[in-house]
Amino acid sequence: MNYHHSYHAGSFADVFKHSILTLILQHIVKKPAPFCYVETHAGAGFYDLSSDQALKTQEADAGVRQLLAFQGAFPYALEGYLKHVKEALSMDHYPGSPDFVAMLARPEDRLILNEFHAGTFQALKAHFERDQRVAMHQRDAYEFLPAVLPPKHATRGLILIDPPFEKRDEAQSMTRVLRQALKKFRQGIYGLWYPITDKQPIFRVDPDLSEVLQGFEVCVPVLYVRQPGPEPVGLIGTAMVIVNPPFGLQASLGLLLPFFADVLGVAGEGSWAVLSEVSS
Repeated sequence: MNYHHSYHAGSFADVFKHSILTLILQHIVKKPAPFCYVETHAGAGFYDLSSDQALKTQEADAGVRQLLAFQGAFPYALEGYLKHVKEALSMDHYPGSPDFVAMLARPEDRLILNEFHAGTFQALKAHFERDQRVAMHQRDAYEFLPAVLPPKHATRGLILIDPPFEKRDEAQSMTRVLRQALKKFRQGIYGLWYPITDKQPIFRVDPDLSEVLQGFEVCVPVLYVRQPGPEPVGLIGTAMVIVNPPFGLQASLGLLLPFFADVLGVAGEGSWAVLSEVSS
């Protein structure tokens, strides 16, 4: 699978990931102590929905645009996400993960962003060049993360590991780097994003992940927009493994995910779950 950000900006998977990211951040900023956000695959930071890449897939139409077309009441848990998205869409743009974080981060907070691909890194650098809170790296993601932990500027941190799944062993690489990261920064909040495709109709992770997570609190939101069928259909769902989730997050997800299943599900096929463990 190749989940290059520019082709899939504003998709249902982006809505899922960024709404959860915003929820976690809203919990974090309730406390006055500064935090540090670290992302392994930061992308460009902001995406033009009128670009050739976005128009080729038109995934925003079945994602963020479908969400905003809903005529009823939105769950309160979506307020922070919707505020930023509506402003961006007025300019036909969709924010990337770092942009959602920058929106909520305070002057004392810090962002450490990594993007390996040269062209995308230059776009990221241009987007945040005037933001003194942001440090940027162009390194291999799995070498980068252990090198910047623990954060120097804060004792609290949120780490997002969300690769494009261009490599067959991506899930194994995520587990290995998480093991390294937890040894250096045990108290951090970690989010590991996973796609679910027709070739993988049940949410699966690297078998070693369960062992790495022993002794940690885990929350695993899962969303399907369609069910697997006899013919390949591509991305049918998405999940995130959240390590050390903030108090109250699971309750918010219990409101958010059924709403997504109803509004973003295809022909009534949407479904959801919030798990407390991962299985191989």
